[in-house]
Amino acid sequence: MLTINYQNDIAIIHIKNERKFTFFIADKVKEELHELINQNATKIIFNLDGIVFIDSTGFAALISTLNLAKEKDCIFKICNISSGVMELIEVTKLDSIFDIYSSVEECIKSLE
Repeated sequence: MLTINYQNDIAIIHIKNERKFTFFIADKVKEELHELINQNATKIIFNLDGIVFIDSTGFAALISTLNLAKEKDCIFKICNISSGVMELIEVTKLDSIFDIYSSVEECIKSLE
């Protein structure tokens, strides 16, 4: 479901072969992200490149992951958000709780 690439101690996560982050994949994505955090990942970048829609279960998975990351002293950032998804994030005021960047490179720079 997820691809994980590492750059030094940073896990860069991407949902493969999906354009929508919805009910159909949200639980599996959340499970894999939580597993990564519980295995002591300390820095995670969630790359949403290619995702054009997120429903409430997708957002719930992201919020749950952010909460777990905070509990475990793990940094969780998201990037490459499409304009349509960003509109939803802004309308729901989630832009005030997530650390959002326009690219993976910007996320990495923020962690240095």
